[in-house]
Amino acid sequence: LPFHTFFLVAKVITLVKLLVLGFVIISGFIKGDLQNWKLTEDDYVKAGLNDTSSLGPLGSGGFVPFGFEGILRGTATCFYAFIGFSIVLTTVKKEQNSQCSIPMGIMISLFICFVLYFAVSSALTLMVPYYQLQRGSTLPEAFFLIGWAPAYYVVAFGFFCSLSDSLLSFMFPIRQLIHMMAKDGLLFPVLARVCTGSYSRIMASVIFSIIAANMAFFLELTDLVDLRSLESLLAYSLVALCVLILRYQQSGGNEPMFRRRMDRQQRG
Repeated sequence: LPFHTFFLVAKVITLVKLLVLGFVIISGFIKGDLQNWKLTEDDYVKAGLNDTSSLGPLGSGGFVPFGFEGILRGTATCFYAFIGFSIVLTTVKKEQNSQCSIPMGIMISLFICFVLYFAVSSALTLMVPYYQLQRGSTLPEAFFLIGWAPAYYVVAFGFFCSLSDSLLSFMFPIRQLIHMMAKDGLLFPVLARVCTGSYSRIMASVIFSIIAANMAFFLELTDLVDLRSLESLLAYSLVALCVLILRYQQSGGNEPMFRRRMDRQQRG
């Protein structure tokens, strides 16, 4: 997609997602029950469920059912929730006040993500006991459990829009990266091919869309989340290490190499 088409589609999908999330948050607090944050093992036994967990007995622990270990495991799994900020760096090309606007945009986006995840998680766990939530379709099933069957389809549609937006947001920066790597000779030259009409990176978009679709089809959701979190941690660590190397690596002069490249880009 061209830039203007991509941003138009992203705005429409984001608006739909925000409306659905607002509906989930408001409905969750309306139908919420504080008793769901004070559950005991007796409540779990009365529910007639037979699920088990390696972290401990379900229904015990109250507000923190699995203790500090459960918090650490959840934090490691949910790391993927804060990895979308990299698109800010890949979409901004020539910004007049980039030293201020780019960090500010990243911080604001991370704060908005935190508020939304916090509100949805609170509303969800207040609405339905946590041990009744299904991993595959948590939000739609929660409304089905409280008897709001029509809301099931509304939330499912919002979930579909969220997945579509995530795929678009993933493919937009990755095709830029693949195109630049192919131009530098790090990947096959065919991946640097650009459509003459719309100037889109057609080969990079098609090939990696197929790869992403196959991974989503054959792998479990938990495996994809763990793989994404591992990849993000590794990528951020390597980027930080490379920045330190470029900062002190000389390129035949008194200035570091990265400053020479930045000067050439600004002049060009």
